[in-house]
Amino acid sequence: LDDELSGLPDGGALPGAAAFKLYDTYGFPLDLTQDALREKGREVDVQGFDAAMSEQKAKARAAWAGTGAAGDAKIWFEIAEEHGVSEFLGYDTETAEGVITALVRDGAAVGQAGIGETVQIVVNQTPFYAESGGQVGDSGIIRTDTGTAEVTDVKKAAGVFIHIAKITEGTVIKGQPAKLEVSHKRRSAIRANHSATHLLHEALRLVLGDHVAQKGSLVDPTRLRFDISHPKPIAPEEMAQVESLANAMVLQNAPVVSPAPINPRLP
Repeated sequence: LDDELSGLPDGGALPGAAAFKLYDTYGFPLDLTQDALREKGREVDVQGFDAAMSEQKAKARAAWAGTGAAGDAKIWFEIAEEHGVSEFLGYDTETAEGVITALVRDGAAVGQAGIGETVQIVVNQTPFYAESGGQVGDSGIIRTDTGTAEVTDVKKAAGVFIHIAKITEGTVIKGQPAKLEVSHKRRSAIRANHSATHLLHEALRLVLGDHVAQKGSLVDPTRLRFDISHPKPIAPEEMAQVESLANAMVLQNAPVVSPAPINPRLP
């Protein structure tokens, strides 16, 4: 924000595109930007912000439709525009309370879903991780006063977290308060394999060189896959060294507090 302001004339309004970048790239809401600028006697070009938001939504729609991934893509953008995007709480908690903002069955919004039905549930905030960056989505339970849904997977579209679930008890109704609980055992296994990808990446860099970069990955409860580019086959002795370095870090059983390099002196 300071960088953007440094190039403006005294009292000049912050361009809407800059305010949108703060929101879209850094997660800094428009109202907080306005509060920060109010103290400096400045304003935000809100019309420019709205225009940038509309342009981004149009691009997102086009990109999503272009993948051919879902024939019901339009509905997620409609839900996002009506109710807002889902707030993800899963970095801090595996349980949370929220409100069911939408239920979707066979590509159409419905008011409720009963026992035995498979439905996609949208909640205003959720501890469930949505499949992204090669990491699979969480599973768990969503409970309301009238029913229970077993969540088997979570996807994301247009900023909306889509809980794919089967109603196992009673009826789940749009607008109900809900209690959400992620499967701790499964999340822990996924988390361990996610951490292992970082340890593996660093070990590969130490053994093969700094050019090693992630080209793809898969992280699920049972395994991980880490894709890299390297100009020649990895020799068996190099692979053994990579395994030794990564396993040595795992066996330290250290708490995860911040990124830290593997000690190359380890055996």
